[in-house]
Amino acid sequence: MRGIFGGLNGALVREQWRAQRRYTLTAGVMVALATGLATFAVASVMTQAAVASDANTAYAGAADAENIATLPGWGNGVGYLHGEQLYDRSATSEEIDAIVADAAAQGIDVSVSQGSYAIVAESGDRGMYLAAVDPESAAPLMYEGEAPGPGEVALASLYARDLALGIGDTITLVGRDLEGIPDADPVTLTVSGFAKTLAFDAVDYDVTSLISPDSLADVAAVGGILPAVNERGERTGSYDIVLAWDGPMVAGLEDVTTTWERSDTSPWLSSSLGAGEMLSLMGAGLLAIVAVGAAIAAGRSQGEARTQWVATARALGATRRDIVVAGALEGLVVGVIAGAIGVAAGWGVEAWIYSAQPASRPDVYGPALAVLPLGYVAALLGLAIILALVIGLVPALWASRVEPSAALSPRGATHQRDAEPRSRRVPLAWLGGIGALGLAVAAGNPPSTTGGIDAIAVGAWIAVAVVAAAFGVVAVRALLPHASAALARTGRPALVLASHALGHRTGSLTAAATGLLLSAGLTFGAVETTVMAPVRAYDDDLMAAGATLATWDLVVDALLVWWLGGALLLMAGGFMVGLAEWMGRGAALREAATAGALGLDRHGRQIAAIARVAVPMSLGVIVGVALGLLGVAVFEVWEQLGAGASTILARDLPVVILRALIAALGIVAGGAAGVGIASLFAARGVDARSPQEAQRLAR
Repeated sequence: MRGIFGGLNGALVREQWRAQRRYTLTAGVMVALATGLATFAVASVMTQAAVASDANTAYAGAADAENIATLPGWGNGVGYLHGEQLYDRSATSEEIDAIVADAAAQGIDVSVSQGSYAIVAESGDRGMYLAAVDPESAAPLMYEGEAPGPGEVALASLYARDLALGIGDTITLVGRDLEGIPDADPVTLTVSGFAKTLAFDAVDYDVTSLISPDSLADVAAVGGILPAVNERGERTGSYDIVLAWDGPMVAGLEDVTTTWERSDTSPWLSSSLGAGEMLSLMGAGLLAIVAVGAAIAAGRSQGEARTQWVATARALGATRRDIVVAGALEGLVVGVIAGAIGVAAGWGVEAWIYSAQPASRPDVYGPALAVLPLGYVAALLGLAIILALVIGLVPALWASRVEPSAALSPRGATHQRDAEPRSRRVPLAWLGGIGALGLAVAAGNPPSTTGGIDAIAVGAWIAVAVVAAAFGVVAVRALLPHASAALARTGRPALVLASHALGHRTGSLTAAATGLLLSAGLTFGAVETTVMAPVRAYDDDLMAAGATLATWDLVVDALLVWWLGGALLLMAGGFMVGLAEWMGRGAALREAATAGALGLDRHGRQIAAIARVAVPMSLGVIVGVALGLLGVAVFEVWEQLGAGASTILARDLPVVILRALIAALGIVAGGAAGVGIASLFAARGVDARSPQEAQRLAR
């Protein structure tokens, strides 16, 4: 280790820090921000997966079974209502035991769960679901007390807290009064303990408490929320029998079984991502791309700024390899420190949010703390190091080209256009071909009947998105000269200076690409998940009245999350653009000093700097929003190819389009906030009054 950080390598790293600490610190902030967003998203997804896994494991994993059969049982004989049998088919305990035994003989493991709804007198009209479990199965479900025996109940913790009930207290189960149905004999149960509660349970029939299987028939006979009368004229009620298994169909259950497509067990594919996770993942990925783009844009100018001391080091015996190794060491240190800060901050934010949720309590299913597996920690730190290495190596590679003789011939400021690397552009025809191929592959792999998307289609859509982003950048590049000419035509010195910068500094593409990538992704996500997903009405009264669209208030409630989160993400993007300006501040300061020497006051220099950043980023936001809307249209057409697709009625299309445009306007407003943040940074970079002061401030 001493050989790496000591001697010449250590001296070069120390000199880099002394001469370019602004660039190094800025790179660290970029890496920490991108890593923090990614960590927050990963921790959020892993935590929600842990909550679901905890609850699913406790309830025998029925939710993940390939086949689920549901049958009613009866507490006091088969029930009738108004002279008609309530269910075409029901089952007794003996029949269920026989079905399970026959399946076991064929090597099929069938799990059985039973339960009944009940109304609790102490809670008024509210009730709960009572799951019948034996003492051994109840053990992992308990929070406090003992598993229920005959005549006992283990109340769900949230329900018990709501009713202020303790162990040893009693509850009374009553039935609804219906004409023609005999009155129910109340059933009294003693509270033996408290069961854990699902995080999403509401204290209104959804909450689950536990009873002994020996009590199930008596509880169901009360009738719960739907009492009936048996053949003897006595009151009865039904209870649920749920059978779950993997593998082939079980004989005798064909007509009551629902078969589900087996999904990937990965929490990234098997669980739906919330808006917060989607925004965080999108932000982390796009901001990482922006950070790399900013480093490349500023890398050559940073290489020029390091010329003097690198040339001196070369004259004293340092090789190009030494210069590059020093840059790699700089990136490694920045990556480790910034990555650790980002991981800690991202997990800390998720832990703080999770601590306010019910799932963090010991009486609720879920981990006590936010979850971030060590494997993901290592991966996030590795990505942070890679990102920092890319940012650190770009100027090091440029600086390593300096010849030792340059130490004897001080160089002045070079034209910014000369400081930019020449890029090899991919022919547009190739990009178009890749995009067309991706669309063709996606069309050949439409959504499944349940709306699922396979890995091939996901890969195809990623390729299409990359090509679309590339064409968007091409469109912005084509628009920049027109914007530059429009500024020049104003005749105002500050805007003329900005026009010159737009025409000769390709670094403006960093701001444009940031606005484009973020606004395109946000527009697509906001419109697709809020306007298109709930396109049909889910309210029974609305559907009965012939409505086919969700009400606008439901759409707005979902959009608010995207608008607020999108504004924050675009502001973070503006912050990254500002940091990119900070990284390449030397060129901006030299331009400002030259303009000041020619008579342009500080206010005019600030206007020029703001226009140089705000114009390309605003163009990027506008093009990105248009690109996002186009993406939604193409994606919706593709979804219509699926067997289970729901068609939007022609009469609803104008309303859907209007809602999509309103959603896009919210993203444009967030983009304005991001442009404002970037402009503040740009305005701060014009304080130099002379080229000498510019050189000093650029360090």
